[in-house]
Order: sequence, then structure tokens, then C-alpha cells
Amino acid sequence: MKGSASFLIAIAVFCSSASAQTQARVVVPFALSDVTLLASPFKDAMDRKCSYLLWLDKDRMLYTWRLNYGLSTQGAQPVGSWEAPGCGVRGHTMGHFLIALAQAYLMTGDNRYKAKADSIVTALAACQNADASRGFSTGYLSAFPESSVDSVTAGLCPWAPIYCIHKTFAGALDCYNLLGNATALIVATGMGNWIYSKLNPY
Repeated sequence: MKGSASFLIAIAVFCSSASAQTQARVVVPFALSDVTLLASPFKDAMDRKCSYLLWLDKDRMLYTWRLNYGLSTQGAQPVGSWEAPGCGVRGHTMGHFLIALAQAYLMTGDNRYKAKADSIVTALAACQNADASRGFSTGYLSAFPESSVDSVTAGLCPWAPIYCIHKTFAGALDCYNLLGNATALIVATGMGNWIYSKLNPY
């Protein structure tokens, strides 16, 4: 019995010590800028994706946004498929685009990615600040009319407008957090205030 008691005490002391050591460890995320990919299939894949981001025409990506707010589309042609003007999820790609540009800048240090993201944020802010007489509430930002959200809250879902708005919100936050773009925080704050006032009654 004495041996068993000593063994149990030893186990308890060990577990207590291990627990204390575990609690002392602090795990923190590292920045993408702290990681460099060496020559490898992974580096090749990253380079292809980064090249694609630079190839994408930002004015085409902004087409449905500017159209929605009655702003000049800068002579651009609309993007097709899920970003076509009549599609129920148009605009959702913009959030992915902004996040990818911000991450590409951190991974490469190439200012072209940051400049492109910054210019898109400026264009989105112009949409968000468009004349309220066009029928948009303060802070609302999307590639489709606000009435699409009203249809959802009325139980008549046109597809996924809240999802699309969320993607843009996430993209704006990354442009602020990763790129330090102050305008992106203003845009995200406006969107957050709008979504709160819109959904709070429910």
C-alpha cells in the first residue's frame, strides 16, 4: 500500500509539474511575412496565384459594384459566371480578392499587391459613400440592391446576400489589419453598423 501511495503521489506531482509547464507556454500566430517559401512546388503554386492576382482587372471586378451605385464603370466589361450582373452571389469574390492581395503582399513584399488592394478599397468606399438618395442606407455596401437583403428578412431569399456582404467585410478587415489601410477600417465599421441596425430587430 505504501508503495502504491508513493507511486500515486509521484504521478500527481508529475502531472502538476507538466500542467504548470503547459500553462506557461504561450502560442502566438506568426506573420506571413515571417515565412519564405524556397524553390518547390509550393513556391511555384504561390507564384502562379500571385501572377493571377496581378492579371485580374480591378475595374472589371468592380463593375457590378459601381453599376449598383450608379457610378461610372470606367468603361470596363462585367465579369461573367458567378460575378455576372444578374447573378445572386455577385460581389462575393471581392472579399476573397482583397484577402488574397493582402496576403500576397505579406508573402512577397511586392508593393503592387498593396497598391491594387488600396485602390479597390478606395473604390468601394466611393460606392459606400454614394448619394443616399439612390436608396441605400448609411454604411450599406454590396454589389446588389439593399432590397435583396429585405427579401431575405421577409423570407424571400434571392440567394445569399448576407454571405456576400460578410465576404466583403472580411476583406476590408484584412486590408486594415494586414495592410494598415485606415479607409478599410472605416468601410468595415460602416458595414458593421449597418448589419447591426438591419438585423438587430430579429
